[in-house]
Amino acid sequence: LYKQEMADWKVMLANQAETLEERKERIRARAHLLKDQREAERQRFVKEMYDKQWRAACDDARTLDSNAVVEKLVRDRKAAVNYREGDGKVKAAEEAAHQAALWKKQMDELDAKEKADQKKRHDRNVSNRESLDEQVRILNAKKKEPTGLFAKGQELTQKWLPRFMMVKNYVLFFGVVGMMHWKGNELHVPIPVI
Repeated sequence: LYKQEMADWKVMLANQAETLEERKERIRARAHLLKDQREAERQRFVKEMYDKQWRAACDDARTLDSNAVVEKLVRDRKAAVNYREGDGKVKAAEEAAHQAALWKKQMDELDAKEKADQKKRHDRNVSNRESLDEQVRILNAKKKEPTGLFAKGQELTQKWLPRFMMVKNYVLFFGVVGMMHWKGNELHVPIPVI
């Protein structure tokens, strides 16, 4: 079984491999193709050189070629002079006017944008000032109207202060009387004569 598989494998490799004759034929065909290409290129170059040599030798053809070049040069120079003298000045003036209009448009846009920014800033400042004025007004109103413990303290003071003052006077009076009664002999106060 192993020998048979090995033989089949060798046959398969032999069928896939290019034989020496096939390889020679392939190389020969490639060489002929390259040779034909080189010959065609050489023929084209030779024909081109013969044509060039004939044109150089023929005075009429040379004169026609030279006249065509001179005419083209004259047309190009005339167009350049016309452009510089007339069209160039007109186009330069048009370009300057276009640039001025473009500059004016950009400046107008910038001015409008700056005015809009100033108006926004002014409106924002007015709004901020109004809100700050409102806050100050609210704070002043809160300061004027007592609230919380302070208001309670004021209310209690107004209610109890007169009573407290009266009680204080009584306490002082009876305190002084009591002290005089208990410590009167130490005070050395003369007895009042009536």
